[in-house]
Amino acid sequence: MSLRTPALVCIVSLVASAQPARGASTAPGARPPSVADAHILLTLLQTLLSEPLLKARRFWRTELTEGMSLADFESRFPKGSEGYEHFLNMIAFWETTGSLMQRGLVNEDLAFDTFLDAPPWKKVERIFKEKRARDKQPLEAVNFEWIAGRAAQWIARHEREMQRRR
Repeated sequence: MSLRTPALVCIVSLVASAQPARGASTAPGARPPSVADAHILLTLLQTLLSEPLLKARRFWRTELTEGMSLADFESRFPKGSEGYEHFLNMIAFWETTGSLMQRGLVNEDLAFDTFLDAPPWKKVERIFKEKRARDKQPLEAVNFEWIAGRAAQWIARHEREMQRRR
């Protein structure tokens, strides 16, 4: 059985409108998620499941290779190409999400506990490190890099907690 995006969003919206369960766990020092946090997360999910980002994610899975150089990327996907547009769409999503999360506008624990725990930074890390150096723009994609690092920390912390509970 497969659910269509609107149906999935509707189901998750109904669940999100309920009050959080008593005793729901959050990271130490983190605020518990609110209904507003759930709505923000659902908006991000809708964006991630939109047609442009579905195409962009497919492009990232099939066309980009981990460790690809900036020169190889630019020769294969010049500005204005469809591949370059897919690349920009994913960058915009993760840059925006990282920026919002850093400012406390996306609940980190809720986001990583649902679907934002695997930002595909490793695929483009080399491209951006080379681009930052070449263009002398050290802030290029820093929010994307940050959210990927936070996701890795979140996963490691939760894996340790799970091991302790066993």
